[in-house]
Amino acid sequence: MRKMKEKTNRDNQIEDPQKSLEVVLKAEIEVAEKVAEARDHAAQKIEAARKDQAKIKEKIISDARKERDRIYQKEIEKARKNAQKKIENAKKNAEVFKSKGSKFLDEAVEKILNIIISVDSEGSK
Repeated sequence: MRKMKEKTNRDNQIEDPQKSLEVVLKAEIEVAEKVAEARDHAAQKIEAARKDQAKIKEKIISDARKERDRIYQKEIEKARKNAQKKIENAKKNAEVFKSKGSKFLDEAVEKILNIIISVDSEGSK
């Protein structure tokens, strides 16, 4: 009986090569579909990664610009404060010079007049 079953199975396989071919073709189609799906899925993943990369790049650039502007503002403020201190010091120095120099003003005027007069009197001789 066993031999008969084996013979029947072999006969079925031999008699139905068309069916075997259809099974193989169906399997190939299924594999091709799965490969196409995997390829599409991978392409979608790549596109999503590119978009994420672009977003990340834009955020980095935006953050860098904000940081640059913050640093500029900080340095500008520092420079303004420094300039204001120098202006205040210059005003103080000018006041000190004015107050100290004013006590010598009469003496300086007299010396200049003497120089002018002596040059003028020497020139008229």
